[in-house]
Amino acid sequence: MGASTYTHKFGPNSLISDRLNDCESELPGNHPLRCDQTVVEGSDSAETWASARSKHRNGVVAAFADGSARFFADDIHLPIWRVLAIRSGNTIG
Repeated sequence: MGASTYTHKFGPNSLISDRLNDCESELPGNHPLRCDQTVVEGSDSAETWASARSKHRNGVVAAFADGSARFFADDIHLPIWRVLAIRSGNTIG
C-alpha cells in the first residue's frame, strides 16, 4: 500500500493522512505524503489505506486495468470515485 498502489477510501490528494503498516518518520507534519503508522499484526493491520496522490494541479492521473489513463479532479464526487474502483461498477455502502 502506498507508492503506486492506492485505495478509493478517500478522494484524490485527500487531506486525510494515509494509514500504512510502514511510514517514513522523517516527513514534517504538513507534508502531503505524511502517513500514520498502524500495527503490523492482528486484525487492525488490515485497516490501511493510501489515497491517490500527485503533484498535478488539482487532481491525479490514474490508470485502468485496460491500460487507459485519465485525469481525475481532487473534487470528484466521492461515490463516483469509489465506484471506479469496483470491477462490477456496483455502488458500495
